[in-house]
This record gives sequence, structure tokens and C-alpha cells, in this order.
Amino acid sequence: MIKKEDYKEALATVQAYNEQLNLHIVSNRTCCVCKEKVISKIEAKHIHPLRQEQGMWGDGVVEKITFGYGSKHDMDSYYIAICDECIVELKESGYLYIKIL
Repeated sequence: MIKKEDYKEALATVQAYNEQLNLHIVSNRTCCVCKEKVISKIEAKHIHPLRQEQGMWGDGVVEKITFGYGSKHDMDSYYIAICDECIVELKESGYLYIKIL
């Protein structure tokens, strides 16, 4: 059985590691559509480096896209950012197809 003190020490180590990863991996993003607007991280220390789509981002969205079977990029995953203005343009022009509730 793990002692409570050992657990706390291990947890602190894991949290420190995640914070270091966060500083190097989670950063402000530039919109992949207009290539101008910056999507800013909000409370970056709470954005997990491997789950950035669940984080808080200002002036847009950061989402993970994963390519499936049939794509030349099958099984590749990337994070993309789209600013609020481009989302509106894409929606109005019909390039965003389904609004999920």
C-alpha cells in the first residue's frame, strides 16, 4: 500500500511535470483560415497538453482533428485553431455543415 506522504509527493511531481509540458506545448495559436487572428489561451495552467480542445481559449476555438481510414493522413492528429470571425464566415457560407447540440 502506498503511504499518503508518498502519494502526495508523487502527485506533486506529476503536476509539476504537466505544468512544464504546458509551458512548452500549449501556446497561443494563429487561425488556420485567415492566418492573422491569434486565439489566446486563458488560464493556460489548466489546459492539459494532450487535451487542448478542452481548454479555455479566447477569440476562437482550438480543436483536435484526427484523420481516419482513407485519408493520406490516416491516424494522424493535429490541433487547429479557428477565430470567431472565420467561424461566422464559414457558417454563413455553408462550409460548417452540422450544428451539434
